[in-house]
Amino acid sequence: MSKLQFSERPSPSEAEFDAALAANDIQALKRFVVGSALFWSDRIKVEILCIQLNAHPDDLIRGNTLVALSHLARRFRELSVPLQQLIEAGLKDDSEYVRNQAWVTADEVNHFLGWKMVY
Repeated sequence: MSKLQFSERPSPSEAEFDAALAANDIQALKRFVVGSALFWSDRIKVEILCIQLNAHPDDLIRGNTLVALSHLARRFRELSVPLQQLIEAGLKDDSEYVRNQAWVTADEVNHFLGWKMVY
């Protein structure tokens, strides 16, 4: 049985995120992408990180980029339109986790942004 673990500071600094990205720190990247979407004020910077990490071989990181987009849509009521393709690709991902997160994200952007994604 796994234990839930909570971090004292859920939002990474940009330097921490950059270091985790450079080191390909899988555990940190899984957390950091969602934390950045929840707390950073620069939506575009987070979108760029999501695009970069969405091609990652780790399915939890790919899925968490979609969770992050969902949070951005809710917080900012805006996402760059090309991200729709990233969400649609997630709906066809080999990983069930990624597909599930893409489905939730599609639902969220339809709700918060008025997009008409079909899934």
